[in-house]
Amino acid sequence: MAIDNTMQRVLKQYRIMMTSLRTPKLRERFKGLLAAQDAQPLESQVSTSSLDKPFAQIDWLNASLEESMAELGEQISAINEFLGPNSILYTQRIDDLPMDWEERKQLIRRICERVFSVKIDSRNWLTEAEYTARLSMLVEDPVTIRRYSIDMAIVRRDERGKRYFLAQ
Repeated sequence: MAIDNTMQRVLKQYRIMMTSLRTPKLRERFKGLLAAQDAQPLESQVSTSSLDKPFAQIDWLNASLEESMAELGEQISAINEFLGPNSILYTQRIDDLPMDWEERKQLIRRICERVFSVKIDSRNWLTEAEYTARLSMLVEDPVTIRRYSIDMAIVRRDERGKRYFLAQ
């Protein structure tokens, strides 16, 4: 499996971050950088000090909160693309949903997009059993997520309730 430049960059940043978290002084500085990013979301808090040297190489720490979220999303997509359909094997199932309704809806949308991303015989629909089985690979309570996805109009059913489609 070949690693392209994007994946090398992502892995390097995560290696730096994980190595830094093992050192108490760097761990405290990392915590401070994240807190500062939350408090002042429009600017980077990474300085040119020697303590911040490793963090200067982490793209999403050197950006505003909005840019950081976009960068993290791109990195997650790169990792998922690199791992392919087996990427699900490297994560734990989701057992808790965010309290905020919009965050909950975004999470459920991402779950559903993931579930429908792999086609069966190039068809764009799943049976209820297939949909529930795929959801159960990602979440602890697939029935609740299935119901939410319908109620939130993320997924739709045909008139007979036999086929599930990702809403556009």
